[in-house]
Amino acid sequence: FSTPFSRLGVPPEGCSSIFFDRIMDQESAQRMLGPEGWAPTAAEAKEAGFVHDVVPHEEHMAFVQKTAEEWIKTGRPRTAAGKIPREEALLDELRATNAQESIDLATAFLGEKF
Repeated sequence: FSTPFSRLGVPPEGCSSIFFDRIMDQESAQRMLGPEGWAPTAAEAKEAGFVHDVVPHEEHMAFVQKTAEEWIKTGRPRTAAGKIPREEALLDELRATNAQESIDLATAFLGEKF
């Protein structure tokens, strides 16, 4: 997984600046969102808390089936590393962040670097 922001010369958007810091450790989030544009391997993403599981290709379908059945049974999918329950994602914070990120993104699109 990688984000395109650094490669495109644009700031993070889509509230990734909020969620990445909450999903994984702040250093890893900044590496992905910042100038480095870090694209972790699956193992690195798991270590950083960005993903729950790393599954070999040949086991993927069985794992997905088991996970979907678990979601049906519990009525709710797991959140990344169990860290962000939906209740915590305050709409006002997300809306304000998205509004600012939209301005920053539009400014970047009109900038010389882009």
